Amino acid sequence: MKDQAMHKINSTWEELPTIILAEKIKKEKWAVSTTIDLSTDKAAWELNSAPWCDPKITLTVPYKTETMTIYVIWMSVNSKGTVVDKFKIETPTYDRTSANIRTKTSKTFRGAISKIEDTIIALIPSKDEAIKRMEEAKRWKRKMDSKREELKEQLNDVRLAEYYDNSVQYKASASYNMIITLDEKHESLYRISNLNGQFTIDEIRQILKIVGTNPRAVAERLLKQSQ
Repeated sequence: MKDQAMHKINSTWEELPTIILAEKIKKEKWAVSTTIDLSTDKAAWELNSAPWCDPKITLTVPYKTETMTIYVIWMSVNSKGTVVDKFKIETPTYDRTSANIRTKTSKTFRGAISKIEDTIIALIPSKDEAIKRMEEAKRWKRKMDSKREELKEQLNDVRLAEYYDNSVQYKASASYNMIITLDEKHESLYRISNLNGQFTIDEIRQILKIVGTNPRAVAERLLKQSQ
């Protein structure tokens, strides 16, 4: 078969299956913006070549704001030592897990290209989901940034420092600080998630009084008593 891939004994660089395949991929329309990397170059391969040492192809395929990584490896023998002479097309572990992509194999150049195309198509849903998550994260961060600035304006006599994406820190001194976390569900509420420092009994009583007489705390206690 003319399209059959084969690693001949004493092959030159240009005769290696993965080198031939890489050249064929370059001619595909979908590969116009694809980066094609080899695990070694011609000079290094000729210096250290061995009958089983075919360069590995790494394809980086751009997709919207994401990229897809696909590996193509030439297998002369399998783990049992049986001659198989075929291409193995696979993706990084995280993509195989998230998109349930299985390793594909082919003994022909056209078949390998077809399996690569199948892998690209199979990866699209997971990449779309990743793009969606990224856009949602950006929207969430913009919302938190806006709410943080609003809090700073309302407490303009207090110096607040950014702590995490959804919180600020009031640092009274090196040993005394308080973390205020922005409430994502309630626009006008803020959560004190951490209070650090050393306090006297009287100071603790004042803190407890503020917490205990909070209208929402009172309402929560009354609701519990009525159930």
